[in-house]
Amino acid sequence: MVHNGIIENHQALRAELVAQGCNFATDTDTEVVAHLMSVALRRGLAPTAAMGETLARLEAPSRWRS
Repeated sequence: MVHNGIIENHQALRAELVAQGCNFATDTDTEVVAHLMSVALRRGLAPTAAMGETLARLEAPSRWRS
C-alpha cells in the first residue's frame, strides 16, 4: 500500500487496533491502514467493502475520492 499524506487520527486507530490484538512493526500511519484492512477482511468483508470501510475511518487533510 502507498499513500502520501498524514492520517490525523492514526494514534487513536492504532490504540483501538492494539486493544484488538494487532501487533505493529513500525510507528507509521500507513501501517494503521494495513491493519484496518486486515481486520475488515478477517470479518468477512469483500476487498472493495473493506477498503471503503477503512477509508471512511481515516481523517486526513485531503479526502480521497471513490
